[in-house]
Amino acid sequence: MTDLSSLEEFNRYYSTGGNPPVTRSLLDFFRTCVKERMPEKARILELGSGTRSLFEEVSLPRERVTAIDFSSVAIERARALGSPIEYKNLDITFPDALEGEKFDVIFDSHCLHCIDNRAARVSAFKNIHDALSEEGIFCAEMMVQPAHNSVSFPMKFIPTARELEEEILKHDFQIIYFMIGRGLSFENGNQECDLLRVIAKRKTSA
Repeated sequence: MTDLSSLEEFNRYYSTGGNPPVTRSLLDFFRTCVKERMPEKARILELGSGTRSLFEEVSLPRERVTAIDFSSVAIERARALGSPIEYKNLDITFPDALEGEKFDVIFDSHCLHCIDNRAARVSAFKNIHDALSEEGIFCAEMMVQPAHNSVSFPMKFIPTARELEEEILKHDFQIIYFMIGRGLSFENGNQECDLLRVIAKRKTSA
């Protein structure tokens, strides 16, 4: 369900030695907001790991981390690190992509805002919801429109904060943390958008 032009673009980038640095805002988000909410010995899934998982930089049992990316080139390079982290070439937008696996933490490393097709986003959120353990948490840092103007970046989905909130709730999640980070932003040329941090759980029956 992924846009092939997007996949080709990422594969081309990684094939020519592209190696995006670990985003400091993601590390900060994990350390200050996510880690304290994790159960002991949590099983972790990272979405959009690229050539090196965020969790290579974090002190925790790496053998309990699965990192996925839709780029086979990125995953091949990541596996060459020789890390205990399990790297898999998977597309989170494919139906039943995770084949019934369950995780205590699903952490979006700037993957979801790269999915700009509505049907693909529905499939991705369904996979995330279905893969969460009973008390598991879904954590994401995503692009949202700035308060006072509208921006667009190539191959990026940038809703308003309210639209993103509604999208998450629509997929049967309960939001437990929702914040637009002060001083956090993504830049593209002379345009800039805000970053929203969210933590959610599966909605429980009343």
